[in-house]
Amino acid sequence: MKVLIISPDENLISNVKRCLKTLGVQVFSAPDSSESFLVAKNRKPNIIFIDNGLPFTTFGNLKTKLESLEFPFKCVKMCSVYSNTGPFSTDPVIMKPVTEESLQKVVTC
Repeated sequence: MKVLIISPDENLISNVKRCLKTLGVQVFSAPDSSESFLVAKNRKPNIIFIDNGLPFTTFGNLKTKLESLEFPFKCVKMCSVYSNTGPFSTDPVIMKPVTEESLQKVVTC
């Protein structure tokens, strides 16, 4: 299992990486939209966690870019406040602060 974490928040990335590695998951990260697309294209993750801390315009552009990739993956939005609107409104949501239990539920599904 390979996971990509997209977030400008180094603390969030560190916490999620630590939790996922205990589950035996290979973890990659990127702080922004442009770098994350390259990492996703090259590493082909099974799951992409996207922090809603990214600017809204970045979210829309990122969703379009990711949908152009030619491999299957699941997007999961990480939120401080739940929202079912915007470019990732139909994707699963994990609430912040992210816990090992919430990550495990997503990774094992």
